[in-house]
Amino acid sequence: MKILHVLSSDKFSGAENVVCQIIGLFKGDDGIEMFYVSPDGEIKDSLKEMDVPYIPLKKLSVSSVRKVIKEQKPDLIYSHDMRASFVCALACGKIPLVSHIHNNAFDSRKLSLKSLLYVFAG
Repeated sequence: MKILHVLSSDKFSGAENVVCQIIGLFKGDDGIEMFYVSPDGEIKDSLKEMDVPYIPLKKLSVSSVRKVIKEQKPDLIYSHDMRASFVCALACGKIPLVSHIHNNAFDSRKLSLKSLLYVFAG
């Protein structure tokens, strides 16, 4: 099984750390292949140090994610923030998508444009 973990940040912080831990848990498992996908930036140094397979994007966009999907042919896409979830929902087609929101954004707790878009993106 091939899984793409998609994030919108190019910096190392909390959600990025969680993704690296998830990928690390499956190292050595011949049946599971995972890749970290995000905009290119300072995150690549942290990922290289942790030996995490990385696919850099020029920017997080529907077309750039579709290109990675076409090249990698994943079985699952795991998005790790609201922006990545929106983009992946538009790019993934019939590939299953897991959306993991790592924070509790104040504008998403109630009915808002952002919360409605999130509901309908899935």
